[in-house]
Amino acid sequence: MNEIEKIFAYSHQNISCTHGTTIEITKDSDLTVRGTCVLGLKASKASADLNENLRTLLLKGKMIEVVISLDDLVDRFYGYGNKNLSLLNEKDIV
Repeated sequence: MNEIEKIFAYSHQNISCTHGTTIEITKDSDLTVRGTCVLGLKASKASADLNENLRTLLLKGKMIEVVISLDDLVDRFYGYGNKNLSLLNEKDIV
């Protein structure tokens, strides 16, 4: 799969990312221990910032591969878009 979008985010002492069904990156710079779905803070982009190519694929319901990398560690998962996504959030990607 080709790279369509690159988003940078940072770790935080309260990141657990233990939620069973949801992953979030946010432009926020702080996090409480209740934010169990948060994977990264100070994100370089939110939903509203995604490029037009990715937005089109998401709104067509296409499968998207998400690759998360930190130094030599790499993880990936797949998800599907949906025509009902607003992609308007200026703070988060969930």
